Amino acid sequence: MVESLRNHVARISAVPIPALFAAEPDRLTRMSLPVPGFFADFSKHHIDQEGLSALMKLAGQRDVEGQRAALFSGAHVNFTEDRPALHMALRGPERCPAALGDEISAGRAAARAFAEGIRLGTIPASDGGRFTQILHLGIGGSDLGPRLLADMFGERGHGALGLRFCANADAGDFARAIDGLDPRRTLVFFVSKSFNTSETLLNAQSARAWLGTALPDAAIGDHFALASANIPAASAWGVRADRIFPFRAWVGGRYSVWSAGSLSIETAFGSTMFEEFLAGGAAMDAHFLDAPMPENAPVLAGLVEYWNAFGLNCATRCVAAYANGLARLPSFLQQLEMESLGKQVDRSGAAALAAPVVWGGEGTLVQHSFFQRLHQANDPVPLDIVAVARNPHGRPEHDYLSLAHALAQAEAFMLGRTEDQAASELRTAGFAPGEVMRLAPHLVCPGNRGSSFYLLDEMSPFALGAFVAFQEHKTFVLSVLMQVNAFDQYGVELGKNLALRTAASLRGAGDGAHDPSTTHLIARIRQARGE
Repeated sequence: MVESLRNHVARISAVPIPALFAAEPDRLTRMSLPVPGFFADFSKHHIDQEGLSALMKLAGQRDVEGQRAALFSGAHVNFTEDRPALHMALRGPERCPAALGDEISAGRAAARAFAEGIRLGTIPASDGGRFTQILHLGIGGSDLGPRLLADMFGERGHGALGLRFCANADAGDFARAIDGLDPRRTLVFFVSKSFNTSETLLNAQSARAWLGTALPDAAIGDHFALASANIPAASAWGVRADRIFPFRAWVGGRYSVWSAGSLSIETAFGSTMFEEFLAGGAAMDAHFLDAPMPENAPVLAGLVEYWNAFGLNCATRCVAAYANGLARLPSFLQQLEMESLGKQVDRSGAAALAAPVVWGGEGTLVQHSFFQRLHQANDPVPLDIVAVARNPHGRPEHDYLSLAHALAQAEAFMLGRTEDQAASELRTAGFAPGEVMRLAPHLVCPGNRGSSFYLLDEMSPFALGAFVAFQEHKTFVLSVLMQVNAFDQYGVELGKNLALRTAASLRGAGDGAHDPSTTHLIARIRQARGE
């Protein structure tokens, strides 16, 4: 099917995107749509109706609708690990198997009660005083998701408690995280689905030792809470039973933002805001399940990205978030997509398509770093622009300028600047004819570069929930088109396992069974450390 897509690419390769608008009067209507929480516009991509129809045919052949139904029914869509992927049930159990409803409701009630108890002071610190700070420990989705929420929720006002994050195993990250905190007023909350994530467990051990500098041993347990799918290991580690908040193994780390893994956020900012976030996700679930395929935002987004990656051979995609509260969105999407789609083989065991690399940053900052390459380099990179129509800060001039830049970048991406236009601008600026001829080629921007524009209605938990769920469903659509398992991550686990053996070697206790380069580096490290 990829070859047939390239036939469509060849057919319209000489047709610039603006000409597609002229040739297809209904283009904007067909390729943009309002959905819960935001507006999505795919009309600036280099694809016409005939190419989109071919993609819809591919979606039918790959059974996107059937796989979508299987996902929500609890079928074992994670076919390598033989389990379902039902993180959607955490935000809308009515759309998933009925048997989960009571369990999810009970889990939400326990989390809400704990969060509000900490906020109101009815669950006190060990000395009877109130907690004033939360230290959140996690890595990967257990860190990226809560940080994204903290940034966005913080746009709506400060939380009732201070909130710090520590994810890296490097000692500097932990030192910065606890700098200035009072152990007697700090609740340490950590998230480890498997309870064998070495970085998080090391930071938890360091947090326990740090708490012990100010608290008696018997009081330390009052300052810990945990979210995990491995309850026996959590209990054995010493966390109190009433401070352990479970989630199921079918909640992947990159989807754990909907689970008790975000309890630190709910505690800091309140249950109301977190439940608005869940409601936004549930609203997007309803759209994904109910909207017809041609009007289904995750389906359209997945088809367009498939076209760009495997029809236009775009190896990367850039995400630019034009809102400070969404500055971590590119990193969040990196994990979601690259962990879900970066697979060696497909469902049949054949070599999988190479999923595009996702990268990006915060607009307008990135316009002054890597946007030069996006506009003029000879290998086009598709662009996702995410903007917010209404911000809560009451500074409209800031909003207008940020939105103007977001809109202008998408327009410049599509229109570019021809050599004739560049020459005219130089003549208008007073350059001599010889200088015009010399400089004009350097000012050319090819244009004809595709972009998606996502306009959130406002900086709200509901809009963010809808947008995050949209990205999850789009990634699932892509996985079905690519015929890969979106829910395992064996590549990540390989590195984790090797690190355990390497750590022993660094301490001088390993078997030394490494490649020559690693063995040499271990020796140099031990020498530099005087060991």
